[in-house]
Amino acid sequence: MIKKAIILAGGFGTRLKEVVSDQPKPMADINGKPFLEIIVQQLLKAGVEEIIFSLHYMPEKIIDYFSKNNFIKNKFHYIVEPEPLGTGGAIKFILSKNIISKNENFVVINGDTYIDYSLKELEDVHLKNNKKITLLLKKINNTARYGSIKFNDTEIISYNEKENNGSGFINAGVYIMKEDILNNYNFQLSFSLESDFLHKYVKEIKPSFLLTENFFIDIGIKSDYLKARKLLSDL
Repeated sequence: MIKKAIILAGGFGTRLKEVVSDQPKPMADINGKPFLEIIVQQLLKAGVEEIIFSLHYMPEKIIDYFSKNNFIKNKFHYIVEPEPLGTGGAIKFILSKNIISKNENFVVINGDTYIDYSLKELEDVHLKNNKKITLLLKKINNTARYGSIKFNDTEIISYNEKENNGSGFINAGVYIMKEDILNNYNFQLSFSLESDFLHKYVKEIKPSFLLTENFFIDIGIKSDYLKARKLLSDL
């Protein structure tokens, strides 16, 4: 069972500055609670025991909130990037801290997206296919904002660039990885997990996947953030 999770929560949230100016993007208010709390509660309910926050922009806002109140008994780690490291660099930086044990599987979540999914189902696929990484893929009507993913019965085979309209499956921002996933690759200090690793080495990595059509929302732009405030009010 997956016991540890990394939440990537270090972004600046530039496109949300108009409505979220005094908080990091994952702390955007959803009817009285931070968006990030919804993600944390989802992980805790799924059985995750340790949560590692990858932070950079206004890290004290997140540390102060989750160090108090109802979360004081939970085992949280706060890793502050010395500079923006990108999604891949942030994960590699955390792995260097030895919080995650050798050969351990862990889950990675984007701190600005929410999706209704089963962590157990994702883990079952990951273990069945014996891969270094397994992605949650979400079907949407228009993939232009994200780019789409092609796959066969068991593996992801290619990524299409953004701005291709039409329905398809996208990376939902939830991954199960093995601790040695980034070993044997040379990267700059700052790099993207998506474009610099997954896209570039997809034929070598051969990621497995779980498909879903469940509810998904990305609060990265104002219109979707305002939508999330309504649709996530009961969580």
